[in-house]
Amino acid sequence: MRSKLKSLLIALPFFLITGTAFAHSGADSEIGFAHVMTSAEHLIGFLLVGVSAALLMMLKRPAHIALAIVVAGLYVLMQGAEHAAHGGEIFGFETIVAGSILAIGAGRFTHVAFKHFSAKKSASRS
Repeated sequence: MRSKLKSLLIALPFFLITGTAFAHSGADSEIGFAHVMTSAEHLIGFLLVGVSAALLMMLKRPAHIALAIVVAGLYVLMQGAEHAAHGGEIFGFETIVAGSILAIGAGRFTHVAFKHFSAKKSASRS
């Protein structure tokens, strides 16, 4: 638990002090890292990738696990490259970091939720 709190405390200043970047054509300038965390289109995309990857990994077949890792990785890298092309390398890197956090968090939450509900269901059958 302490390591998670320490990681959050280390990451928080970077989230708060990132510079502005032009996010998408026609949009006003937005904070780089916060753009991904507050934009509905990015939140939904990265969360869906994380949940989909977790569901594939729960099948516990090597081919499904490899597919989940490749698809999630490519999506995150594609978003980072697209944002780097329009907002600079730092903005692209911030997109990769934020997107990875969202996708991994969503995947972990999905895994824990399924594990919890499966345990509850098996306990109620007994």
